[in-house]
Amino acid sequence: MESILNEYAVMLKRRQKATRSAETALDSMLSTIRSMRDALQQPNGNSHPTHIHPVKEEPELQESPSDPHAMQIEPSAANTNITTTTSESDTPSIVMHRLQQLHCATKSLQASLLTDHKSVGAAINKFGRTIDAATSTTLADLCAPSVRLNTCKINEAIATHLFREGLFDVGRNFLLEASVLLDDSHIQPFEQLYHILTAFRNHNLTPAIQWAQSNHQLLKQSNSHLEFRLHRLAYLNLLQQNRRSEALKYAQRHFRNFQNHINSVQKLMTCLLYAPNLSKSPYKNLVSPSHKEHIERSLSREYCRAQGLPRDSLLVTVVHCGTKAIPMLLKAAKLAPNLRELGMDDALPVEVDVGRHCQFHSIFTCPVSKEEAYEGNNAPMILPCGHVLSKQSITRLPRGSPRFKCPYCPMEQNAKECHELRF
Repeated sequence: MESILNEYAVMLKRRQKATRSAETALDSMLSTIRSMRDALQQPNGNSHPTHIHPVKEEPELQESPSDPHAMQIEPSAANTNITTTTSESDTPSIVMHRLQQLHCATKSLQASLLTDHKSVGAAINKFGRTIDAATSTTLADLCAPSVRLNTCKINEAIATHLFREGLFDVGRNFLLEASVLLDDSHIQPFEQLYHILTAFRNHNLTPAIQWAQSNHQLLKQSNSHLEFRLHRLAYLNLLQQNRRSEALKYAQRHFRNFQNHINSVQKLMTCLLYAPNLSKSPYKNLVSPSHKEHIERSLSREYCRAQGLPRDSLLVTVVHCGTKAIPMLLKAAKLAPNLRELGMDDALPVEVDVGRHCQFHSIFTCPVSKEEAYEGNNAPMILPCGHVLSKQSITRLPRGSPRFKCPYCPMEQNAKECHELRF
């Protein structure tokens, strides 16, 4: 959608520029016609030479060949260089012939403008229909009847996203206008993260290294190599600046604490031979921009984990899941306009794959009904024999009797002896 908007914005700017150029040429032609008309109306005995200055030639409009609506104005119409001189020696027939030429050029330019305006109007109408077809105005009907959106939680998610992006003034103003109270203790971690990442992007690794050293045990428990990667990046920065002696002292001071990275340390010591042209050495992957971006993402992820924050912004996660779910829900709404008909008031009527990074809890699919079990009307239930079925499947199995056989073993079960299973 964003690419379509950008394409049409560029096209409209080109149209406006072409229209202004054509209107300037048209005004010049009309001025020429009026001057020649005034010259003809002068008495024959008192006619004086009338010079009509050439029209300033407009620059040729260059359009991309790939633009299907590219405006093309004939050089004879838009870039007409009119040089007309009316003097005593000119006969009325010559002047009338020149007037006819100007009249034809003006008509041609008007026709070109009208044709181009029609193409612009058609493109705008098509763009509107494309937006209408790609969006739905009845998204509220896709929600289950029992679902009620928590406005306060939504506002908190928006404000938290603003804080994650470093827009602290905007976030605080948003909380004030939305009448949401959020303690400063929730904002301070984002301020510290923004300070660390800003310094990291400006090639100042000191705040990031200090944070990693103060959280050494926590990083060790999560089996993270962030602290070593930060020291490695600082060492490579010194080599790229051709400060070999300082780099060697830095390695002796810090790398001795990472005995489990002995192979990587040996490669880093070999980099001394190629400094400062590491980008042309066998170890050029260590100084590539993508390597630094990977360390930055790892730094942000480990910081959020240490602070008990989600890895990604809640707002980004919700939007991602929504873009995955809405197209499938629109198809399901055409088949079953009322979600109650599917017996799933508090769950999605269809299964939506949102990706592994958006799965935050275990999922159980009933082996009998082949449907996903969820808390509420269709919770997973464990039988006395140890097998697990959904609540709706257990309700259908007895068929008038309180006892039934497990579909996977011959042991008889009683529905009252089944218990809800929580993952």
